[in-house]
Amino acid sequence: MSKVAVVCGALRQPLEFAAAIERLLYHRDLGHIDRIILSTWHGELGQLDGVADILSSHGVDVVEGTPPGNLGPGNIYAQKKALLQALLRLSPDTVVIKLRTDKSAVLLDRYVERCRGDLTPADPVLSGFTRRVVVSRLSTTLPFMIDDFAFIGLASDLLLMTGGSDGLNAYWAELQPTAEMNWMYAPLLRRDFMLERFFSSFRARRVSAGLMQLARNWSEIPAPIMSFLSHYWRIVHGSYEIIHNSPLPREYRPLDLLRQAAEYPHVRSVGEYVTITNEAIMAQIVATLPEAAGTEHQDVNARQVSATQEACEALAALFPAAVVKDVREHASNARGGNLPPRALLECVLGKRHEDLPSGEREILAQLMSDESRRVPFQNVMTQIARAYMDGSSGLPRRPDAVRHWAREAAKMRDPQALGLLVSLHVDPQAAVRDPDVRMALAAAGIRDGELFSTLAEAMLNQGMNAVEFPRAALLRGLEALASQGSRAAGLVLAAQAAGATRPAPEQRR
Repeated sequence: MSKVAVVCGALRQPLEFAAAIERLLYHRDLGHIDRIILSTWHGELGQLDGVADILSSHGVDVVEGTPPGNLGPGNIYAQKKALLQALLRLSPDTVVIKLRTDKSAVLLDRYVERCRGDLTPADPVLSGFTRRVVVSRLSTTLPFMIDDFAFIGLASDLLLMTGGSDGLNAYWAELQPTAEMNWMYAPLLRRDFMLERFFSSFRARRVSAGLMQLARNWSEIPAPIMSFLSHYWRIVHGSYEIIHNSPLPREYRPLDLLRQAAEYPHVRSVGEYVTITNEAIMAQIVATLPEAAGTEHQDVNARQVSATQEACEALAALFPAAVVKDVREHASNARGGNLPPRALLECVLGKRHEDLPSGEREILAQLMSDESRRVPFQNVMTQIARAYMDGSSGLPRRPDAVRHWAREAAKMRDPQALGLLVSLHVDPQAAVRDPDVRMALAAAGIRDGELFSTLAEAMLNQGMNAVEFPRAALLRGLEALASQGSRAAGLVLAAQAAGATRPAPEQRR
């Protein structure tokens, strides 16, 4: 397996650049690496007379290109293009040491030494990589804030890291993602429900600063938040390896990953976040974590939806200033007419659309392309759910597809989606035991008064006090409907006040 050092970017610090290249030549001559590539921009070498000739005479390959017109936040587009220029000239199984032209010389020897060993397999479920990417340090409080001065990975895995920036910046506008987050989260973009929900709902830096303050005061971290952090730590440990791996003189606990203390030599605070610099710490912590809710990326289950909702509610309660204010309004009013059909399909189904027969994919794409010009996007999803239920518009009858599309429509507060989800059950008593129905009920509220009354009655009669819709909220909804003249809501309230249970709907006929 070939080992190649790729030095990327503009020549900002010529002296450090020269020192790094000379050290790389030393390692190449010893057989530690096989090849050195400088990937830079047209005109950079022309500023340093004679350097191009020296590089050529010593067998350093040079790839020159034009920097992107928009360099991106933290020059991320330029950084990714410089790496991409080199990766496209390598076989997928090449082991690549990616270095900057500056700030990497101090890391070089350690990275070359690590490159001589085999790369560790990535987690097959949690990660988007084949092998874990080796980095120098990572944040435990600000997800995917991972040092990017130097890293090691397979060329095929690093190719995944060169994509995804446009998507991140498009819907993380308030988050203002750093270059590091753009690098390191790109392989997981649209793969993990819990992380997507977090990043689209919260200003991650404010959450990180709040977590640090809580941990510093030894305050209790609410269980749903610890569940989210455990999920992130498992994912980051399954995808990234910290290059330093010294023995630990003591045991670390999860709370230690959120605070800086003098006795923790490998844990320190950096502004608004905490970083660790020892692989052994993360491995020790992950081994002791309880199983986080929901680890299936391509088929989001009800348990993961529920755990994500609980975590988001707990975070919003603790850090209200970190909540992204416009996400709900934007979601409920979104129209998808300007996006290509495949992009819409990718947004909703993610990787799952690859498993659909090509004819069915084409029908879905056409439906979304046509209907999203006429009605809000959530209504398009409801129409697709109905088509799967009726076997119309060229789509087959598929209850699982009805559930999927109706659930997505319900998340965007389309009240019609609730009725579709309820229709998948034999009666209201069975329907309210379905987390998807409860989620849709919470989203739709009392828009459909009769259906709300029926489902609220079923929940109350079964003594349910669900997170999605607690008993007190059900009673408030019924009272609001009754005040508007709803006879059904009035009857349910009267029965509750009398302590009686009305017959099921089919018995009342």
